[in-house]
Amino acid sequence: MFIPWEKLPEDTLHNMIDSYCTQMHGLCSDDDFDSLASRHQQVMQAIKNAKLVIRWSEAEESAWIVDPVTSLNMDG
Repeated sequence: MFIPWEKLPEDTLHNMIDSYCTQMHGLCSDDDFDSLASRHQQVMQAIKNAKLVIRWSEAEESAWIVDPVTSLNMDG
């Protein structure tokens, strides 16, 4: 199930994006170092443009940021 990003508390969304940036994808892009703030803005824009979405798993009782196309392919 996908959760609209607008429904999340601001702190929760901020923490999810920080986690996504640092744990899932690091801070480097194309051999150039991106600051966490810069990466955070990129991810937030991708969420606003629906290129990334918030997915909730009731079974795992957890939410994370995913690519919606990849996520749908994994379900099926």
